[in-house]
Amino acid sequence: MRKVLITIACALVLGLHATTASALPLTVGGAYYLGYVNPATPSNPSAEVFYINYLRLLNAGEMETGVNPPPNPPNTEYTFSRVESTLAGPFAPAILAGASTGNSPMTPITSVAGFYYLIAKYGTTAHVWVVSGLAGSIEIPLSLGQGGGLSHWSLYRVTNGVPDGGATLGLLGLAMLGLGFIRQRMA
Repeated sequence: MRKVLITIACALVLGLHATTASALPLTVGGAYYLGYVNPATPSNPSAEVFYINYLRLLNAGEMETGVNPPPNPPNTEYTFSRVESTLAGPFAPAILAGASTGNSPMTPITSVAGFYYLIAKYGTTAHVWVVSGLAGSIEIPLSLGQGGGLSHWSLYRVTNGVPDGGATLGLLGLAMLGLGFIRQRMA
């Protein structure tokens, strides 16, 4: 009887917790906010990776205006603004591989596990958040009141470090040869 009561109590607590749990809201200027780029056109994945990587290299509170990155249209001046925030860098470079894009304004996003950056486009402006280490679902604003609602969002991974040039495998092979030699001498 005692085990049944404990089981029911645990189920009740979990049920109450599940109904009160909500998605983590991401806001402009919030703890996970990195900055914005305007205009964020084109908004294809390779351009978005460029925007993220340009923003991540700026110092906190720094703004650059007049940037014209290739292959974007000539005479288009971009503004990159990295906010003053509690985010500690340096930030890893975003990569195109394994990106996930939502073409419809959907919130909450059910999982950001394994991703590092989230970019969301509102009108001509794209906003970037660092979502590394966040678990569960997140909410992004559907509208920022800047002349455009959320048109799409994308999640990007980062590089996993420098690939091994073979030195580790070579050292492992030498260690195995050495162990084999020692074993042969002891026999």
